[in-house]
Amino acid sequence: MASLSIFSAIFIVLSLAVCSSSKVTTFYPTVPTTTKFPSISVLSNYSNELTKNSPKVPGATEYYHTINIIVKKSGLYTFTSQSNLNTFGVLFMDRFDPLNIGLYLISSVNLFDDNHQFKLSHNLKEGTPYVLLITTTSAYQTGNFTIIASGPDHLQLF
Repeated sequence: MASLSIFSAIFIVLSLAVCSSSKVTTFYPTVPTTTKFPSISVLSNYSNELTKNSPKVPGATEYYHTINIIVKKSGLYTFTSQSNLNTFGVLFMDRFDPLNIGLYLISSVNLFDDNHQFKLSHNLKEGTPYVLLITTTSAYQTGNFTIIASGPDHLQLF
């Protein structure tokens, strides 16, 4: 069985066509329509590392790390990475299921800078649990990373 990267698997999940009766509906990731940030953004930081002991999705070659998020105030939040790794971020609502990565997925729209660091923005709701999955775009990469979240209030990242 061929290995499938997390990056590829998420792309496949997001571009699947679902047939219902005679209609075919294709799901595409959405980008928040609000791009204006409040005049003051609050920053939250989280640092960790991907190691050879980090989990991998079954059949994948990339390590991942999950970050639980508690939102105190609804609004548009942006997550950016700082690392020597080629990072990729995926946002899930409620939880992350490594055996069914599309089940709780709500956003994997990433913009990348010249250093292969991601930037992911999404409207988050107060009281809703979220999980941010950090992985890489290349197989077996290990190293440190920092996630910086900006938005209308401090996020609890753990």
